[in-house]
Amino acid sequence: MHKLGYFYLSEGRSLTANIADYINKGRYSNNPDKSIAPPIETINNVLSLTLPVTLTPEMWHVDLAHNFVCAISTRNIWVYDNGVLVSDKPFTTFSSAMQAIGYSPTRVAGRQTIDTGKAVGGQYTFYSFPRLGRPLGVKYL
Repeated sequence: MHKLGYFYLSEGRSLTANIADYINKGRYSNNPDKSIAPPIETINNVLSLTLPVTLTPEMWHVDLAHNFVCAISTRNIWVYDNGVLVSDKPFTTFSSAMQAIGYSPTRVAGRQTIDTGKAVGGQYTFYSFPRLGRPLGVKYL
């Protein structure tokens, strides 16, 4: 997922987080909070997505990552505080998003959890798209 570039798509990042969750805690028989392995259909759907950068055999991963970032001209980061949209306009950098919620602008937690549904500091979630039907100040479950 990471080496081929699917990790950089929101669907790929979410799938990677689900796989990691399953590997880390879902497979143990003594874990009462088991997670379920993602279905093969979900994996195949992500792997069938078209990447914005063409991977070539001689391309290094760092080149793929750099080209992918350059291919995406606008970055939108939507931040939610316990389900409430923090700003009616998206942040354009992770630094500005982290500062808006009172964290160090150099902290990478937002970047690592975007589109995964995982909360930063137990309350903030980051998305690359607005949660449709969730206007500013309206909570969702």
